[in-house]
Amino acid sequence: MSSVFRNRLSVVNRYNSHIRVAVAGAEPASGSGSFLRIRFAETIPEGAAPRFLVRKAQLNSGEIAVATPTSAWSADGLPPALTLHSAMPNPFNPSTQIRFDLPQDGVAEIVVFNILGQSIRLLRSTIMRAGSHDIRWDGLDNNGLAVGVGVYVVRLTTTTGARAIRVALVR
Repeated sequence: MSSVFRNRLSVVNRYNSHIRVAVAGAEPASGSGSFLRIRFAETIPEGAAPRFLVRKAQLNSGEIAVATPTSAWSADGLPPALTLHSAMPNPFNPSTQIRFDLPQDGVAEIVVFNILGQSIRLLRSTIMRAGSHDIRWDGLDNNGLAVGVGVYVVRLTTTTGARAIRVALVR
């Protein structure tokens, strides 16, 4: 632990897709160098978009510069390509979170299919802004009935292309 953090209270709060870190102490921090570094265990395949984005950093009431590693994201913070990330958790019960990145504004449709290729749930079909999004599937079909245990395909379709992932519902 850095000398900056000695005799300080630190709190990490994970909520939805956000991580908030707060550090407090009786004496002000001083000196130069890094105050906080966050290392993610997940590796990012060559050419793939990272699954994180630092949008804002703040020290007391003022915004500060954020140094992030070079990534595939554009300078304006938008993903370079249509991406449908692995669902979390997977396998799941009773629900799973599905994350996806849209490189531009437009219509996005997210549909769940059974292994026979039948559409069982329309999760979203609407105009969406470019950026990172997530949606929860609660294991229900379009009629509000619980689907059976098994493997399902989640398909994201936009004007720029389509992506699909498999999810497994367990009881």
